[in-house]
Amino acid sequence: MNQSPRTGVGNLRRGRLWLILAATATLFSIAAPSANATSVHLDSASASMARPAAHWGAFSHRICFQHAYRFAQSALRKYGFQEFGRGNNSIVGGNSSTVVQVSYAPGSNYRDGFSDVPFQVLAVSNSSIDAERARNNIRANIKSVRYFDTC
Repeated sequence: MNQSPRTGVGNLRRGRLWLILAATATLFSIAAPSANATSVHLDSASASMARPAAHWGAFSHRICFQHAYRFAQSALRKYGFQEFGRGNNSIVGGNSSTVVQVSYAPGSNYRDGFSDVPFQVLAVSNSSIDAERARNNIRANIKSVRYFDTC
């Protein structure tokens, strides 16, 4: 796979990637954390580019907060998304058609090392079906995590 040293992204065209990442940043700045699942179609900056679709949703899951990154990373890998980058409480990955960002925050109701960790999954793609599928798969995978012992 050809790697762009500037973005770490394989075969995505640079213009499309920047549009998708800009959409990601915009959506996370306006998305309400209490929303369950939302979809939006964004106008593209150029008429020659396909119109990207975004699907995002928020949920909480009772886990050890220190494992949130590992669970999000595992979910991205399971569905074939390459990790592009990591923030303090987020991870971004994608493939040739879809970019996914998983954000999480320290939870409330802390007991025995576990807390209700809030997550937000955002998927952006030129295909609304791909974006929705990515969001749903990543969310379902993270929510399926179960502990058999303690943190």
